[in-house]
Amino acid sequence: MATPYELQNPNFEEGPVGWTIEQGGFEITEGEGPGYSGQWHALCRPEGHAIMSNNARIPVAPGTSISMQGFISTTRGDDSGRISVRFFDTSGVRIGQIEGTLVRG
Repeated sequence: MATPYELQNPNFEEGPVGWTIEQGGFEITEGEGPGYSGQWHALCRPEGHAIMSNNARIPVAPGTSISMQGFISTTRGDDSGRISVRFFDTSGVRIGQIEGTLVRG
């Protein structure tokens, strides 16, 4: 049986705690649109390419199956987004990434 691991602040209800904006105009804000649960959400502003990541590093043994889930909501017809998982070795060097399905408005 798999052991669930919940990210710190997965629904942004603690503001930006546990998240890093790597590129673009993400902001974590309260009450400006639909969130998955609660009042907070991440908003890409201005429109364009942006990357935001959760700071959690979850140990996974080679050959282990993993699954993830997330929520993306678009507000315009040309909006899109995806969720990805990055893999790092024990030294913190990125060794891979899987891309989730691209969601379009």
